[in-house]
Amino acid sequence: MIEDRDEIIKPATQTERNKVLLDILTKRPYGTFNVLKDVLKESDPYNTDVQELVSRMQCIESCDESISCHDIIFHKHIVQLQKNYMKFVHDVDSKTDIADYLYEKSVINTEEKEEVCSSSITRHESNRILYSKLFRKGKDAYTHLVKALRHGQYEDIAFEMENTQVSEHEIQLFQIGMKKLQEREKERDFHAIQTKLEDLTRTHDEVIPKNILEQFERRLKQWKEDDKMYFSTAAEKPVMTSILTENCVAIVGNSGTGKTFLSHHVSLMMMDQGYIIIPCESPGDVRQWFKHGRKTLFVFDDVCGRYTLNQQIFNEWKQRREHMESLLEDNCCKIMFTCRLDVYKEEQFSSLSIFKTCHIDLSSQELRLSAAERFEIAKMYFGENANKVTELSEKYDFFPLLCSLYHKQKFQKHINISNFFSNPFEVFQSELENLYREGDAGKMKYCSLVLCVMFNNTLKEENFSIKFKKGGPLIEDLLDKCELSIETSMERLRKSLKTLAGTYIVKEDGTYKIIHDKLFDFLAKYFGEKMIQLFIDYVKTGFIRERFICETEDNMDTDIEFAIRIPDNEINRYIKRLVMDWDNGFVDNVFDNRNMNSSTFKKKFINKLNKLDQSKQEELACKHDIKSKDIALGGSCYVGSVDLVRWLISRKSDINYCKEDGCFPLFWASQEGHINVVEELLQQSAEVNQYNNNGVSSLHIASQNGHVHVVKELLKYSAEVNQCNFNGVSPLYIASQDGHVDVVKVLLQHSAHVNQCMINGVSPLWQASQNGHVDVVKELLQHLAEVNRCDEDGYSPLYIASQEGHVEVVNELLQNSTEVNQCANNDTSPLWIASQNGHVHVVKCLLKYSADVNVCINNSITPLLIACYYNRREVVHELLKCNDVDIDVCDSDGSSAIYIASQQGHVDVIKELLQHAAKVNKCKNNGASPLYIASEIGHVNVVKELLQHSATVTLCDNDSVSPLYIASQNGNVDVVIELLKHSAELNLCDNNGVSPLSIACQEGHVNVVQKLLKHSADVNLCDNDGISPLTIASQNGHVDVVKELLQHSADVKQCDNDVDSPL
Repeated sequence: MIEDRDEIIKPATQTERNKVLLDILTKRPYGTFNVLKDVLKESDPYNTDVQELVSRMQCIESCDESISCHDIIFHKHIVQLQKNYMKFVHDVDSKTDIADYLYEKSVINTEEKEEVCSSSITRHESNRILYSKLFRKGKDAYTHLVKALRHGQYEDIAFEMENTQVSEHEIQLFQIGMKKLQEREKERDFHAIQTKLEDLTRTHDEVIPKNILEQFERRLKQWKEDDKMYFSTAAEKPVMTSILTENCVAIVGNSGTGKTFLSHHVSLMMMDQGYIIIPCESPGDVRQWFKHGRKTLFVFDDVCGRYTLNQQIFNEWKQRREHMESLLEDNCCKIMFTCRLDVYKEEQFSSLSIFKTCHIDLSSQELRLSAAERFEIAKMYFGENANKVTELSEKYDFFPLLCSLYHKQKFQKHINISNFFSNPFEVFQSELENLYREGDAGKMKYCSLVLCVMFNNTLKEENFSIKFKKGGPLIEDLLDKCELSIETSMERLRKSLKTLAGTYIVKEDGTYKIIHDKLFDFLAKYFGEKMIQLFIDYVKTGFIRERFICETEDNMDTDIEFAIRIPDNEINRYIKRLVMDWDNGFVDNVFDNRNMNSSTFKKKFINKLNKLDQSKQEELACKHDIKSKDIALGGSCYVGSVDLVRWLISRKSDINYCKEDGCFPLFWASQEGHINVVEELLQQSAEVNQYNNNGVSSLHIASQNGHVHVVKELLKYSAEVNQCNFNGVSPLYIASQDGHVDVVKVLLQHSAHVNQCMINGVSPLWQASQNGHVDVVKELLQHLAEVNRCDEDGYSPLYIASQEGHVEVVNELLQNSTEVNQCANNDTSPLWIASQNGHVHVVKCLLKYSADVNVCINNSITPLLIACYYNRREVVHELLKCNDVDIDVCDSDGSSAIYIASQQGHVDVIKELLQHAAKVNKCKNNGASPLYIASEIGHVNVVKELLQHSATVTLCDNDSVSPLYIASQNGNVDVVIELLKHSAELNLCDNNGVSPLSIACQEGHVNVVQKLLKHSADVNLCDNDGISPLTIASQNGHVDVVKELLQHSADVKQCDNDVDSPL
């Protein structure tokens, strides 16, 4: 049995597996051992162990199986599944259409589908897993499996499974096996319960320490408190739906649009779904708190930086990417994060595929707040004054934030609503100025607020400690700037800061923060420009990197919201600070600084460097970043600063230095397309064929990104044109894949192997054809690319182009003598796949080159049949134009084109077929006609069309079941009405003498019963067992049907053959 197999394969060694197998077989009847003996004989006819096993079998041959099996419920389909196990496992590919069909029909759930379709297991193992799951799911699962096999073009296997004969002996073996299995499961369950009880004594505390849990709980408590002011918007549903179905969801939008508020609300809803919520600060939190099988939602706010893309955080995500992807394969693990829209749109962000899986944009036209939603939010905060607010609400997309800030600041006491919503930041500026004028108490609050900003929103309790020495000069200078005594204690500052809680400040886990990043942006600019020297000297290095911009000639037009402008007279101070950060190991922050994009600034920066001692210059050039371990040369090559690159190389910076991920200066410059930097590096003898940890060379990455001038320069310095990465991808392949035709030309001119394939047999021509890059295809063909070279699945370039609908590529390949009827390993042709996918222009092109219109896959499904199945009316029209098309061709179970279209309900396709004289009464092997199948499923429009074209209304299947009967059975009343209009025989019975009225009564379809009786159906017509419609309705408890029958004079005393009456 399948369950036995699951038990047999669990042990680690073959000896243990053999023992389990023999233990199971020794408790089965002798016939089972005969099967084992035959199998062993076939596998090794000279195996002496077989004789020993045979003798052991003979010892128990006379033993009677005395197990009572009356409590085992037997279903024939279970044995049918069992007997077709080998054929299914070895001949089917469950990972494609089979699993999709079963998932769509809710036979398997999302987790089961992912397990079956996992890329880490073989096709055979996938089939075994699926079969094992279906084996336990009941008859409906079996029925859907048969349909799935037909859907996936495995008609022969479906037919054989349905028609598998089951003997009494096999039934007995199955029942005995089930009984033994139940006994073993009871024993296992006992041990499992013991283990479970032990597990239940432990909680997730063993993974998350108690103090950390308390921090999480405090945050969640605050989220719940804030959630009282939550208002549901259109964005809530897609976010909730996505986080339930996806493992990683991004909530993006402009600052202040409610991203964080929404993520917290959804997180609280996920708690109700049984998830543990973990508020996270860094990617390492996921790894630290992840536990396999535990439903956990990791929540990040501003995942890669609040104001700009934080390169260090981004690099940490990148380094952990593969590990994160593996964690997310556990369906219990989910990540939800917020991100500013401009950060999310950064080109680098696209390289993190998990971040791009699913995103919801709150700033999009579809999800931005509607007028009605704005009004409802305003009502929550302003009551009867909501109308005044909503009139001004369109001015800013951060309307929810403005409402919250106005409410928290208690502005309603002294600030006019219209003034605030017209110029909110002017109001805040005025409030800060007023605060400063309130004497020492006001200045203390003002000073503490500046301190929070200077610590880049991470001011901790420990920073107010007497032991905090680093803050000495900063605190003294800040107090002086705020006209306070330098003797002012840190405790007074802390108390002043606490008075701002709820208006400007929030405290989370011992850290003081500005209540919203939008307000923080404003405060950073306001204080930063007011106290620019203080800020340049003392703010954190990340703040220096992203929030300052120099007013140089080539930077004046740069418009960055809330950027702190550095006047010309302070640039030297700013550069001095950068050099200090560099010396302290913040290398990445210095060379990722936004001002490095200004050539004027870079010149001033280099001039400053040249004034340092030579030894200091060389020390800086070799300095490693304290986190990434990169050197300045790498960052300079990445941003494309050739002047800095020259300076660093001349100061003995390692030109071939590799980071942990294997990336190096020439790689960065090649990736970004900085040709001047590439030229400089190559002239200084950089290693041209160096590659990273994935085997990707500089030529490869330049080819991938389409940097043709870089490609030419690398080749000039003897870059290996055919050097592949560790997946077998060559530069020519990757350039062809991405459509960089100029790069392709250059590579081919330098003798790139035009037919060099990946490990899966995919060639550059194949990949270009799949992606529709016709110019690349032409270039490859001119260099004698093998036009019929297939991948490991037998798909040719023409096939894949036809599948994707790239008609220009198809035409180009056909002009170059490609084989138009070349089939894949699954026997499908280019015309077949184009017909399935509805690419009518491709179909026309293929037919023009004499594609075989009747070519079939192994279960006799032609292009016409598959086009009818998928409702490709235009394709059907083109195929029917061909003189040699067989319009009445059938698949292996006798389904014709018109039958398939009727089954699927495709009325337009049916019209097309009937216009070309398709046989309207062409029946399937089981005798079912197109009208029959349409009536069974309930496609009333199809029924009408068929009847208008003289479909025989009384044509029955092999069991004498008529269209009216099957429509009545399924309760399709509209179909019943239509059939009766066309003189369907009311009393036409099946082989068991059951009439349409009787079967409708049995199923309880009172509306059908009414229609049949209205048309004078025989109310007392009995089946072969003498059972009347009234008897069967009474037996099944359909009281409405019984009433209807009695109103039409049903005989209440009429008895069946066993003398049972309705009563």
